[in-house]
Parts: sequence; C-alpha cells; structure tokens
Amino acid sequence: MSEPIVFVSHLKIKDSKLEAFKQASREIFEMMEASKPGTLVHLGFVNEDGTNISFIHVYPIAEAMDDHMGGVEDRATKALEFLDTVGYEIYGKPSGQVMQMMEQFAGSGITLSKVTGFAVLNQIE
Repeated sequence: MSEPIVFVSHLKIKDSKLEAFKQASREIFEMMEASKPGTLVHLGFVNEDGTNISFIHVYPIAEAMDDHMGGVEDRATKALEFLDTVGYEIYGKPSGQVMQMMEQFAGSGITLSKVTGFAVLNQIE
C-alpha cells in the first residue's frame, strides 16, 4: 500500500518579483486545483521580508504525486521568471519516475525520510 507523501520546495524570490509572481501564479494554481484532484495540499508560505517562499504539497499516494508532476516543465519555466530553486525535501516514497525527475532538478539536494505518525486524510477538505 502506498503511503502519503509530503513534498516541500524552497525557493528564493528574485529581486522585487513577489507581486508579479503572485499575479502570474493565480491562474496556474486555479488550473491545478481543478485538474489535480489527488493533490490534497498545495500551499505557499513567504518569509517576512518577501525574499523566500516554501511550498508544501501533500499527496495521499505516490500516483497522486506522479499526476501532479505532469506538466511540471511548463510550470517550472514560468516560475523561474520569478524564483530560483534553493532545495527540496520529500517525506515518503515517491515513484522512481518522480525521483529521477527530482534528481535532475535538484541534483543531490533531495532529502528522503521515513516518518512515523498518522494522517487523517479523509477529513482534509
């Protein structure tokens, strides 16, 4: 049985690009919410001075992360107008295909960790 996956991406916001990123990303996030039903959580958190952003993604199973990664090249190209990748963290066991993709994006910057605990995913709305 596949386990939940938590994926965290850390990015640096290019000089004075936060507001432009917010505007450009609205349409992308609306499309993703409608077309990626297996993505349970996709939230961005900006630091106080607006120079860094971290995105938290939660998937109930590895296949949902696979689906979320569909089209990532186009989204990443657009995002790189505003953001520079700092690093990633992946908690859980994504598919080999996703791992290969992430290694290309991040090189050796991936952290894989098995964690204990529980998730009440059917109660997340």
